[in-house]
Amino acid sequence: MEEYTVTQLSNLIKKSIEQSFGRIYLKGEISGLKIHSSGHAYFSLKDSESIIAAVCWKWSLQRQTIKIEEGMEVKCFGSATVYPPQSKYQFAVERF
Repeated sequence: MEEYTVTQLSNLIKKSIEQSFGRIYLKGEISGLKIHSSGHAYFSLKDSESIIAAVCWKWSLQRQTIKIEEGMEVKCFGSATVYPPQSKYQFAVERF
């Protein structure tokens, strides 16, 4: 049987998820919106049955033509990604 470190497995999961989905559109309602002092926006996207963590990096947030708000229904373009140090997946928004 193959043996992995936690880091190796986290990185393999990251690679698998990011290669499987590529860049996609994702629809959902913004929930728990927080704009960090760094300028990044952290929030969740949810529908009636599920929720996924999301991030919009400062460089991307500054280019948006809309101001995102709590409870807003959005269609986002971006990619599913994994943050290996915490083995958490999220959606990285490039544009709304």
